Parts: sequence; C-alpha cells; structure tokens
Amino acid sequence: MLSSLLVFYLVFFSTYADVKGVDNNLIASVKLMGDTKLQVLYKVTLPSCVPWILSGIRGGLGASLIGAIVGEYMGASAGLGWMISYATSFFKIQRVMSCIFILLLIGISFNFCLKVAEGWLLRWRPNASLNTTNEEAI
Repeated sequence: MLSSLLVFYLVFFSTYADVKGVDNNLIASVKLMGDTKLQVLYKVTLPSCVPWILSGIRGGLGASLIGAIVGEYMGASAGLGWMISYATSFFKIQRVMSCIFILLLIGISFNFCLKVAEGWLLRWRPNASLNTTNEEAI
C-alpha cells in the first residue's frame, strides 16, 4: 500500500502537469480538422504526455522499492525488508548484503524493462544526442 501511494502521486502529478501544458495551438489545429474530443485525447494529448508519464514511472520505480522495503521492515513477517530486519538483529551481515544485492538486481531489471517499454512507446520520437562533433562530415 505504501509503495502504491508513492508511485501514484509521482505519476499523477507528472501527468497532470503535462496535460495542462499541451500546446493549445496544436489542439485547436486538430479540432479545426474535425477531430472529436476523444480523437484529440488519443492523437495529441496522450502522445505528448507519454514521456512525462514514463518519467514519473521511472521516479516511481525507486520509490516503490523503498516503500515496499519500509513496509516490510515495519510490519511484515516475510519479504526482503523483513529478512534485512531479521538478519540485522542477529548480526548476519552476509544475509543483509545478499538481500541488498537482490534488491539491486530487482531495481536493475525493472529499469531495463522500463527502458525497453520506453523505446517501444517513444519510437516516433527522433533520437537526440549530446555529441558535439559532426560525424556525418567524416
């Protein structure tokens, strides 16, 4: 419950800010062509919000892991948070470190899955590079 609340507010406010920031000229142009409100939502608003939704989800991934661990640490009888709490009470450092390593692997796999989903959902966006050299001239 704790992790879902953390993720919900991160994604909600990120999405809400972008929905309010959609270019009004673009919406007016699409309405001028005869699109309905539902078509404006699916063709203009949602595609412009996808990067911000994914950004909120990316921030929410870390918050969800932390929320789950803290929730298990406080009142669970199973899970990685409980295992860390239990192992620290008996000074089992190897078990604590192995649980933290497992959490690291979970975080990396979540991030990889999100990167794949982001590549698929944002395939319409051109690739941007911070490279300042002109590689086409070479």
